[in-house]
Amino acid sequence: MEEVNLSEEARACGGVLAALVSILRKIDFGEKVRVTVEEEHVKELNESLSLLTKYGLIKVHERPSDKVAIIEKVKEE
Repeated sequence: MEEVNLSEEARACGGVLAALVSILRKIDFGEKVRVTVEEEHVKELNESLSLLTKYGLIKVHERPSDKVAIIEKVKEE
């Protein structure tokens, strides 16, 4: 399972949501990724995960802490 620091990616992509979308474009359906953020991006991570889950693009498998999430890219039904 790949691990990505979204705070670093967010600086390059223009935000946590953009970083998540960029990561999703690079992985296959069914693949899991462990994403982490720094404290300053926790709220943005929560909002981004909620939005992408709502649209059926990801499934959140685990949230060991506010700063960490294990997500899976899912196929729309």
